[in-house]
Amino acid sequence: MLGYVRAFKPEMKVKDYELYRGVYCSLCRVLGREYSPLAQLFLSYDFAFAALLRLSVAEGGCRFAQKRCPYNPAKKCMICGGRSEIELCAHALIITVYYKLLDDLHDRGALHKLVAALLYPAVSLMHRKAARLAPEAERAIGGAMKEQAAAETDPECGLDRAADPTAKALGELFAMGLGQIGYAAEVAMEHHLGLTCDPIGGLVQIPCIERNAVAAMRAINALSLANFLSETSKISFDTVVHTMYETGRDLNRVYRETAEGGLAKNYHPDK
Repeated sequence: MLGYVRAFKPEMKVKDYELYRGVYCSLCRVLGREYSPLAQLFLSYDFAFAALLRLSVAEGGCRFAQKRCPYNPAKKCMICGGRSEIELCAHALIITVYYKLLDDLHDRGALHKLVAALLYPAVSLMHRKAARLAPEAERAIGGAMKEQAAAETDPECGLDRAADPTAKALGELFAMGLGQIGYAAEVAMEHHLGLTCDPIGGLVQIPCIERNAVAAMRAINALSLANFLSETSKISFDTVVHTMYETGRDLNRVYRETAEGGLAKNYHPDK
């Protein structure tokens, strides 16, 4: 969950963009205050979006005040202070960065491994503090990262399994009830029913990697919907699981990771 969510400014109203920037700058301040200027370099739009989601369902709203940016004193920015939702997202960011570095140390190329190794000592210290201040975020994110790491090594892993850890972690971070979590999981899985598995050349690079990124975004959308629509749910999670089994059983065999149908059949790089 690093680098996938970006605001599209041309489609936003001025007041909405200022609110978004205010939350982003507030996160930046919390990271600098609680951790270090290094932590501020890890700030991403993903966690500004997460903070906005938490604030949108929290009571009391957010009171903004103009303060000067420490890195550009000539510029004033809107800051929302004293909100636990923003502080939790700051701690969650550090925890996520820590597990992302661990993943880079195991999976990425030589350059990424070198950068991860150089950052690891400082990030590890920050992670200890974040885990102490936000044990619920450590439990949710750490558990999700471990599940996703296991999914990466499973050649039979499907998109539902790839999306599930993110959906569960977000549900825990947003303190959702069991009904809301069940609704979010049902939505995330329901809209993957019937999806073909057609890896080109029998490899997971195309189109599987992009599909996993889309699945992660769908998990975030499911979380957002669950905050407002869970009481109107008509389809249970158990029903979706049973339907997924039947759909997979009925699906033509060439679309079951055989690389004999779909894009694997129709993609011709030489043409």
